[in-house]
Amino acid sequence: MKQVAIIIPCHNEEENVPLIYQAIQETFTTLPNYSPVFWYINDGSTDQTLNAIKTIQLNDDDVHFIDFSRSFGKESGMYAGLSTAKADLYAIMDADLQDPPSMIPEMI
Repeated sequence: MKQVAIIIPCHNEEENVPLIYQAIQETFTTLPNYSPVFWYINDGSTDQTLNAIKTIQLNDDDVHFIDFSRSFGKESGMYAGLSTAKADLYAIMDADLQDPPSMIPEMI
């Protein structure tokens, strides 16, 4: 089984964190030879983004996060995720579902 690191930069995305998680999980039901590994990058959020990530992490060992002390910007989040995650493939997704997870099979 190949692992796909899904890197998700987040800044004040508490409502979107569980939504993108669910959408990605649903997408991977159509990809039996691949499994997602989530890397949420909390870019200095001032809302409950980090708690939303930790809540998901309680039930899924494939959910990880990096928590920035302040906002460094999306590009820094992408770099941190790409530098830290270890997988066979990598995808960067916006937490607000701007990039639909349904595109992952095409990217693979």
